[in-house]
Amino acid sequence: MSKLTIVSGSQEGTVFQFDRTIVLGRGPMCDMILHDATVSRRHAMLNWTRSECLILDLNSENGTFVNHRRISEPTPLSDGDVLNLGSVTTKYTRAARMGSLSDSFSWREKENESGRVLATMDAEDSSLTAYGEEESGLLVENLSKGYRFLNDLGNVVSESFDVDDVLRFVLDEIFELLPQAARAFILLRDRETGQLIPRGASAREESGKKITASRTLVEEAVNKREGILLIDVMTEERFVKGVSVQGPELTSAMCVPMIFNNEIYGVMQVDTNVGPPFGKPDMALLLNIAQQIGTSLAYTHLHSKLLQQELLERDLMLARRLQQQFLPQRLPRISEFNFAVEYSPALAVGGDFYDFLELAEGRIGIAVADVSGKGVSAALYAAKLSSEIRYHSVGQSEPSEILSRLNRALTRDSREGVFVTLVLLVLTPGSGEFTVSSAGHPLPVVRRRGEAPQVIGQGGDPPLGLDAGARFHSVRHVLDPFAVVTLYTDGITEAESGSRELFGDKRFLAAMRDADETPNDVLNAVLSAVSSHIGGAAQSDDITLLCFSRSG
Repeated sequence: MSKLTIVSGSQEGTVFQFDRTIVLGRGPMCDMILHDATVSRRHAMLNWTRSECLILDLNSENGTFVNHRRISEPTPLSDGDVLNLGSVTTKYTRAARMGSLSDSFSWREKENESGRVLATMDAEDSSLTAYGEEESGLLVENLSKGYRFLNDLGNVVSESFDVDDVLRFVLDEIFELLPQAARAFILLRDRETGQLIPRGASAREESGKKITASRTLVEEAVNKREGILLIDVMTEERFVKGVSVQGPELTSAMCVPMIFNNEIYGVMQVDTNVGPPFGKPDMALLLNIAQQIGTSLAYTHLHSKLLQQELLERDLMLARRLQQQFLPQRLPRISEFNFAVEYSPALAVGGDFYDFLELAEGRIGIAVADVSGKGVSAALYAAKLSSEIRYHSVGQSEPSEILSRLNRALTRDSREGVFVTLVLLVLTPGSGEFTVSSAGHPLPVVRRRGEAPQVIGQGGDPPLGLDAGARFHSVRHVLDPFAVVTLYTDGITEAESGSRELFGDKRFLAAMRDADETPNDVLNAVLSAVSSHIGGAAQSDDITLLCFSRSG
């Protein structure tokens, strides 16, 4: 079991032991709660297994540091590492690892050894009807002992979800369940190669630690999906070339496959030379144990996949942080204009894009775009769009010309039908005049004092990236004092309610009309209306909303 010791702050001296993946932070839902304002609500995660522990920063405000180095990706921890979360300092102590079988395990195949198969039993059918009255009584006694084991194993899995912990528990308990057992070992099946890999073993002190397994016996149990009870280990013809598990000193051995949902997860074998041979009730008990181990291994594998998914989500969080670096880090500072903006991808990253461009003659370009699709592929294309539009707007001030240049570049490099809708508004400070062009994108909306919102610009021009020869039109306007202009993506108007009803243009214009005067007022009114419309439904598309106004 690993542990974290807090070595600074109000909780100095607190020790937190853990043998599973945990979340650290200030929030009440965290596993280890740190009472410090510099710690984020969900600050970091420790992804723990018996073999290693990774620490991930969960997009915390003040960062996570390992040995005074800020981390930005999953980082393995070593015993004694110092972790800083905000102003809280902790020390990591690593748990002891499960020993390897590489030096103590071997396959043994001799032609002069064999065994007599006393019984075989379907790995998924160990019913009582196959036994006589005396055997059935012993079977019931063994199965009763096994219920406690199965309950305890369930607790181990629910607390740890670690394969090594499951195997360690099983191998520690097997000698209590089968008092005559001398040695036990487990082979796990590699999911990619199908090979059986030695993974854990245990033995009584007087029996020695060397483990030798019969390849033929193991393969027979796997291929026939049967438990095999071998006795005398000297006479069964099918195993003449495959041998006994340990040699002629053994009195008996049991080999059983571990199966869940028709998939073999491995093999468990128990042998004895310290007591009476195993019987059919012992086999039934071991088969029941093996079934539960198979189930446990299936759930630990599922948990591992979920952890991988969480790591993937963490990578997406990093991608979102990178994407945000392509977006403007601050709003324009122009004395006669006020700006407000909201950018909200439906997934961790998205295909919406907006930017403020410095153009010729002191003009300011305002671009809002929407890449076809969502997610990572759209986000990568949006990053490309960011560099392309800045390059093709250098020395330019006419939005239609900028769109033409940008379209030719995107069409030349277009792959798999990806396209972009984009509206570009070029603002002339000092006059309130602006020019707007749209490449298949929703046109801007202006709301003047005392008037209903109106769409401005000319529609009908195609998106970017489809036709290199496409032409784009420009429309000029003069912005009245206190009028608010709104640029947006269709994630606003196409936001869906739980019954899949669209928010639509009518609700959008009504929200603008009823808002107070400032760009922030309009932005908040529209977003509130969208939120009320979708209710508890998930956001179905990326949302970008940009508002600006001319002061009086």
